[in-house]
Amino acid sequence: MQNNKMSRSCSLGHSPISTRFERRQECVDYFSSCSDHAKSAFSKNNGLPTCYCSMCFKSPSREILLEVRKRSDQTASPELVYMNSPQHKMLLMEYALVEITNACKLSDSELLAKVGVVDALSSAMLQAHSWYHYDQQGIFIIGSVLSGYGMEKCDLDVCLMMSTTEVQRSAALRVLAGVQGLLHQTIRWCNCELIRATVPILNIHDNSTGTTLNLNVNNVVGLRNSHLLRCYANYDWRVTPLVLFVKRWARSHRINSAKNQTICSYALTLMVINYLQCGLGSCPLLPSIQQTQAEFFNEDVPVLIGNVVMPPYIQQSCNTMSLGELLLGFFDLYANNFKFDTTVMSVRLGRHLLLEQVRKAQPTCQDAHSADRQAPLNSYTNAQLFVEEPFNLTNVARSVYDPQTFKKIKAIFQKSYQILKETKDPYRILNNKI
Repeated sequence: MQNNKMSRSCSLGHSPISTRFERRQECVDYFSSCSDHAKSAFSKNNGLPTCYCSMCFKSPSREILLEVRKRSDQTASPELVYMNSPQHKMLLMEYALVEITNACKLSDSELLAKVGVVDALSSAMLQAHSWYHYDQQGIFIIGSVLSGYGMEKCDLDVCLMMSTTEVQRSAALRVLAGVQGLLHQTIRWCNCELIRATVPILNIHDNSTGTTLNLNVNNVVGLRNSHLLRCYANYDWRVTPLVLFVKRWARSHRINSAKNQTICSYALTLMVINYLQCGLGSCPLLPSIQQTQAEFFNEDVPVLIGNVVMPPYIQQSCNTMSLGELLLGFFDLYANNFKFDTTVMSVRLGRHLLLEQVRKAQPTCQDAHSADRQAPLNSYTNAQLFVEEPFNLTNVARSVYDPQTFKKIKAIFQKSYQILKETKDPYRILNNKI
């Protein structure tokens, strides 16, 4: 039986288009809803379901789209009429999005390996008893690995919490220098570098697994926003694949690095969430969780016990748009309709703010509970893109300050939207030559 299935699958790649259509129609008939189908596939942690096999929905999906474009209006055969319909193109688009995001997301095995690395680092740190003279101690995973938007082979952001309050930059440097001295005495952790940035980081390379860790000290905001983003991921199943695809798209075009004056992954994530909050008209996909769940996300909640985890996908939204429709709307908003020079994206409030008003209030924003008090007061003055940090209210996109670089970024958004609108093929916009 297994050999027969394999023989049939292998023949699909070279079969006539009608045969491939019949195989796809079986998949369509089997599932009552395109979105339910994609949701089921994305929730699978160990491989892809049969109907998402590479023979059925990887190369053939692009082949079919190409053939539809070539043969449209040339025949009235029922299968090509259906395949050329907007409904079928959006269905294939959703299949492709799920496949892409399943391929690039952090796997369960890699996640467990990263957790093991953190445990090993914690054990090494326990050797230095002198570090533990603060109220609370521990090494905590933060960033995309915790929030659920981690991609394969991503770095691991961790925070050494020595108290529930932030520390001055000079104190953080002393702590990290001490950790560096401790790790230099080991074989596994000896390759580490202290980066004396505004927020100091100890870059640690695990010689045993090849994992890279970025260790900071008492990053209260990092813990809070990681928990917040995880709640958004759990609010609706469509959030995570959208974020992952946008991050994958930005990486393919090399516009995802603050070092290169482009958009950091954190800012991209907030852009997607804010679009789902206020870019969908009268039927948003996401609320402002900081307002609807304010008891978990205010400065009175101790950061180490504020690790609220919302049950996944129990929230009800009036929005029934598919992944493809949401992605197309995301690029349409930032390519054609967003006023970058006058607007600030605010996930905290779930809406857009006027830049002029934010600039006037910015000096008082530094009084908020913040692990980044050294963030420049002019983070809303010299930048080209404005994305509010949900807790310390600074501009997390302040690295995008060069007009020519931002012009290039907007051009990539516009070209990607045009291609996606015409082809409904997300693979096409992952080409960095567009």
